[in-house]
Parts: sequence; C-alpha cells; structure tokens
Amino acid sequence: SGHSSNDPGAVANGTTEHKEVEQIMLAVYAFLLQKGIHVIKLAEQLSLKEQISAINKAGTKNDLVINLHMNSATPSASGIMVFYYNGSLDSKSRAQLLLDTLLIETKLPSLGVVPDTSSRFGRLGIIRDTTPWAFLIELGFITNGSDLATARRLGSKAVEKAILSYLKNVEHIR
Repeated sequence: SGHSSNDPGAVANGTTEHKEVEQIMLAVYAFLLQKGIHVIKLAEQLSLKEQISAINKAGTKNDLVINLHMNSATPSASGIMVFYYNGSLDSKSRAQLLLDTLLIETKLPSLGVVPDTSSRFGRLGIIRDTTPWAFLIELGFITNGSDLATARRLGSKAVEKAILSYLKNVEHIR
C-alpha cells in the first residue's frame, strides 16, 4: 500500500486508508503466494525512495507493481481509478486491463484510467521511477460508506482477479 502506520493516509468513517488497504494487500499477498506467483512485500516503514530502490533491485521490466490506495472526497464521491505512466499507450492499455476487472468484480463506478501527470503531485514516483510496470489503484472512496463496505467485502478478490487477468492477458496488449 502507499501508506504506513506513520502515514495513515485518508481518515474517514472511523478508519484509515492504511488500515483498509493493508488488510486487502495482506489477503492478496497470501493468495498470490498460494498460486505460486513470486511476490515481494515491502516493509511498510520504507520511504517512497527506499521502496522504489527495493523494487528496482528486485524487479525486472516484465514485473508488476501495484500501489493500492483509497480516494478521499465528499461522501457522495464514488468509483475506481487507475493511474498509469503518461505518454505510454502500453501503460494506458495495461491500466485499462486492471480497471476493467476491478469494475466487474466490485460493480463500483469507473473514474477511468488516469495519467500520473494529472495527480496532485504532477507525477507519481512509484509509476515514473520504477523499472517494472507500475500502477496506482484508487479502490473507491474511504469517505463514501458504500465504497468502503465494497472495498472491505470485495477488494481483495477484485485485486487478485485483476492481477491474474493482467498476468494472463498482458502479452496480448500492443
């Protein structure tokens, strides 16, 4: 996840973004290991720069990095978005593949695939500075009780299926 116990991310509905996405990612991690898929779980206390360094040391251009978050806005805001590397049609196609599966599994609204340059930071280091393909997923809004309930109920299965679909279909993207 993109947050840690030192940086809880968004806080809403009696919980934190870190707590919610950590639960999802732990389930996804266990599922992928059970499927025999090689997974690296980074220590949460690493800074973004340290995370990127560890990813680049262990990963190749054929690997996949998922950075999971939950969005924050008004209580009525709802939906899933996936950030991709702006300027890369291949990255955009891969992000769409992830998004399509997440939407099918959660039934949440689509906020689309979004270039990393449109983030509030103007670029996302986890996407821009890693050697493997990297995507930042906003799995609904923590500020929306219904999105939060959906993420809790279906988030891990949705992310698992999105990763499996990505790994199965990525060679057909071009």
